[in-house]
Amino acid sequence: MKLLQTRPDAFVFVLGRREMALFLNALRGYPVARPKPPALTLRDAPDDSAQALLVDSLAEHKRENAVALRKFLENPAHIRLEGTAMRLTIPRDAVEWLLQVLNDLRVGSWELLGCPKPDEFQVTEETVLNYTVMETCGMFQMSLLNALAGNDTESGSAGPAAESEEPV
Repeated sequence: MKLLQTRPDAFVFVLGRREMALFLNALRGYPVARPKPPALTLRDAPDDSAQALLVDSLAEHKRENAVALRKFLENPAHIRLEGTAMRLTIPRDAVEWLLQVLNDLRVGSWELLGCPKPDEFQVTEETVLNYTVMETCGMFQMSLLNALAGNDTESGSAGPAAESEEPV
């Protein structure tokens, strides 16, 4: 994923077809069904009504995100094929939201893997899908964060030509 252009209203990235397939497949897994709901507190036994409110609120937030994500992915202004590559346009006002969605997917996948430490994890046939989603989301989060920071990195900017209006 390379930053092609930074505009006042959006970031424009170019992705190869395989990268785009990874990105879309990861996003289509939203929301991740986590093994257990988040706890209101780790120390004290939470009030049951407060815990229920937290769970309901998070579920509603995920439902809203899922609807917004579907609309985002269906909008041809955001994703379009250009030759052998895909152009991904992310409006600046959607970046924080997309980072949250990617983080929900990444953390949810990590939890489904049993919260492994990086140096202790073994990819197996049973874990490869969650591992791929976790790593893919992390990669795209870093690309978005690099774009926000104005960094020219391999996963960030395509260099001086990146400011061009030329299609990929």
